[in-house]
Amino acid sequence: MSFGQNLIVNGGFEDGDLTNGWSTLSYASGVVQSGETLGSYTFATARTGIYSGFKQTWSSALMQAVDVTPGETYIVNFWFYNSWNSPATMAKVREFNGDANGAFINLTPIVADSGANGTNATNYGCVAPSLDWTEAKFSFVVPAGITRVKFQYWSDNTAYNFVDDVSLVIDDTMSITDLQKFDFNASPNPAKDVLK
Repeated sequence: MSFGQNLIVNGGFEDGDLTNGWSTLSYASGVVQSGETLGSYTFATARTGIYSGFKQTWSSALMQAVDVTPGETYIVNFWFYNSWNSPATMAKVREFNGDANGAFINLTPIVADSGANGTNATNYGCVAPSLDWTEAKFSFVVPAGITRVKFQYWSDNTAYNFVDDVSLVIDDTMSITDLQKFDFNASPNPAKDVLK
């Protein structure tokens, strides 16, 4: 159970454009609707809703900066889909205290990545085992003195890379002790269909 608030604005891209929260780096990036054709590729369907973010063609990215607290742990969760298994696709988090070229932050996979993190801790590899929506999830700790970071879904390849349902929340998963502070009760325990 978590009471974390998503710091990413328009993480489902359902505004239909990137003007609300997102920025791009170079080349073709934007929002695509289910069934829309990009070049010669027809995008099947968004993971949820009707829109997804996409980036394509060499060094390009979808990015969003958020305010954070030094020393806190944050969790990033999103879903990705590639038009083919593009090995260079990954997610990164950059220090962003007004410096577009701040250092990348080490990431700890919660859902195993495609192996990039094992070679370079600042990368979360987004190569899907099949050409279908795949979950990505990792955590990071904000370095001392850093109050703003930038999430980047990035690649250096010619595939279409789609992303949907992006969230970035503080890791405030409540423990049993936390729940006791609020006199929290749940019944029945264990529960099958209904939890009160």
